Amino acid sequence: DDVTPYLKFEQEDNGGYTLRGGPLDALIAYAASTSKSVNQYTEAFLSTYYTLITPDELISKLLYRLHHFYKEAQLYQTTEAFHSNTAVWQATTSLLARVLTNLRAPLIK
Repeated sequence: DDVTPYLKFEQEDNGGYTLRGGPLDALIAYAASTSKSVNQYTEAFLSTYYTLITPDELISKLLYRLHHFYKEAQLYQTTEAFHSNTAVWQATTSLLARVLTNLRAPLIK
């Protein structure tokens, strides 16, 4: 599930790294990462994804990702592999819920 080799990072003066770009599917997977260190990126992604992809297309890609990792979790016999796939499934579910919530938010008054 590590998509970082597909992403372009730039080192900052303070020693940290800033994500500068990458293929759309890798950007989506990174936003749905299980790592807590990508929280800031996930927030930025949720604010700007619509400049790259429609909400319907993003939802479709996230549903595909959910299905893929759910099926993989069912196939693995080891506990470690199962938990790894379950964590990815949960992170993707969380991102999907945020996308759906943000779509609904303007309708609530």
